[in-house]
Amino acid sequence: MEFSEPGTELTSETVSSAMAPHITWTLTVCPNGKRACFRGHVSVFLNYTNSSKTENKEVRAKFHVYIPMTVFNRDIVGSTSQLFTPAKPSWGSDEGRPHKVVKPALGKDGSLLIKADVKYVAATSPSFNAFTVDECAMMQRCREAFDRMLLLEEGADCTVVVGLLSCDFVFQKTEDNWSELQVKDRSFKAHRLILSARSPVFAAMLCPSTGFDEAAKGQLIIEDTTPEAVKEMLQYIYTGKVDWPSDTKHLPTLQEAVLKLADKYALLDLKAHVEGLLADAIDSESFFHFVHLADDHSCEGLKKACALYFAGNRAAIVQKAEWKRLRGERSELAALLLEAAAIRVGGK
Repeated sequence: MEFSEPGTELTSETVSSAMAPHITWTLTVCPNGKRACFRGHVSVFLNYTNSSKTENKEVRAKFHVYIPMTVFNRDIVGSTSQLFTPAKPSWGSDEGRPHKVVKPALGKDGSLLIKADVKYVAATSPSFNAFTVDECAMMQRCREAFDRMLLLEEGADCTVVVGLLSCDFVFQKTEDNWSELQVKDRSFKAHRLILSARSPVFAAMLCPSTGFDEAAKGQLIIEDTTPEAVKEMLQYIYTGKVDWPSDTKHLPTLQEAVLKLADKYALLDLKAHVEGLLADAIDSESFFHFVHLADDHSCEGLKKACALYFAGNRAAIVQKAEWKRLRGERSELAALLLEAAAIRVGGK
């Protein structure tokens, strides 16, 4: 994927369904952003055309535009439904996805695969097409509402506590069945329904029928992490985004802590996002650290990035003592790295 000037467009071949051959679709991609303000992003657009002279020119479609990251994981660019008309024939994401996020998905030749699944939605009444909804604006309003719920603790019914074993606490239960822990370390009030909807692990812990203490007491204890990492995880759970701090010196450490939380609580999209960020931090000093991190937490995207780095720097890496330890302690991982280097050499 060549990062040309902003505004440069690449358009896919036209595709259609056998049931509606007059309706065709294409994907348009701007590898370095649609506009200069989105330089460093891949902008993606789904385009609709209707060649029929008799059929209704309007069609509502439900679609998912995504980048396959691994066999089991995908990075969602857009997922919504929209009424496509001759006046509004496209759906687009100027912001798209940052280069550092999609980097682990790049092929050996630098190509990037972007897929779109499109389904037609039948009208249910004559007034079905009488109005349209700005899905982007609606999604932004939802994010703001959930962010406000987290910030103002509106309707909170459980508490997430960081490092409980290292601090004193008092548990209180009110008539509204929500709990509060007075702790020396940070605690965050949250909502069982939202946590359960976003994480299958939280769902199991908070389900009354499982019999876990977390469900009965309304408290989730998270050890071996930092309040800052838990805050970023909750921000993502509620809004789908993470507002990383501007302190770049300690940012990789924070991102690594968030990655471990995402793995622990099965937040796969967050995990893939952070893997892409950490992939940019791989260098000669951090290589072995990230290799172990990727292996310990099944980070396929980060592992692929490490393999690419190894393939380009094999001669220097195999001379280090850490490489000998890796081959002795994690022989399968070392073999994977060697295989990646051999494939790259063979593909040149």
